[in-house]
Amino acid sequence: MRKLLLVTLLCLCIETVSQNRPDGSVVADIDFSNAGMVGSDSLANAVIGYLASCDGSENVSRCQFVAADDLVMSASANAQMYDCVLRGLMEVLDSMGKSKIVDYLADLPYAPFGEMTDEQIYDLKSFAESHRKVRIGSMAPEIEWETVDGRVFRLSDETGFCVLSFVSLGCDHCREWLADIRPFLKQYPEYKLVVWAVNCSNREMKRFLRRNKLGNAVWLNDGMGWNSPVLNGYCISSTPGVFVIDENMMIVDKPESVGDLFDFANNHKK
Repeated sequence: MRKLLLVTLLCLCIETVSQNRPDGSVVADIDFSNAGMVGSDSLANAVIGYLASCDGSENVSRCQFVAADDLVMSASANAQMYDCVLRGLMEVLDSMGKSKIVDYLADLPYAPFGEMTDEQIYDLKSFAESHRKVRIGSMAPEIEWETVDGRVFRLSDETGFCVLSFVSLGCDHCREWLADIRPFLKQYPEYKLVVWAVNCSNREMKRFLRRNKLGNAVWLNDGMGWNSPVLNGYCISSTPGVFVIDENMMIVDKPESVGDLFDFANNHKK
């Protein structure tokens, strides 16, 4: 199916219309619970058609993100269907340079793991990770910006581990992350917390910092919200997003919780 998806993408011509969502009628007749459709022309055409229906959207990238999310959620009704659709989507979107969406899909949203063997899960995770742009073991994109207190910060100048956290102060999970990380920073003061605040002004950051003690954390924000080149470079589509970066600018971990961060630090004690 993956080759067919790529070929179809190049050949498909569709009339563009102004819209904010993909055209649901394109996939309305697809039974995503039917494993017999895996690898079929009709499934491939529907998947590509759904993505292509975003071409006339006011925000094409956002529409494509919604389309990809819709497709993997629908495909999760069947493990074989999910595997097929996710692999096809990742290869097509990778060929289109849509790294942010590819990285989102690499987290395997809605995956029906309960219907898959350990071998199938391992194979799918390995495939997804191989397509991720900012995966563990890859070089971290440079960040050079002015901090909330007016100093110039350059990520490549740091000489130890940095915990780079993309957060939004309006996000409950982000506030929980910032609260939970405080005991970690106390136990491991050699780790520097670098916070990139999304959709947040310097005034809001300063107010948050007055109320919440986070040691010598570096706070950054370019005022561009979700259009920031920094967010694009790290393929951030939701918050919180966390990376551990070493002194060589290598991404060495992507913890999903503070517990994961403790585990990493415990395994890398000097």
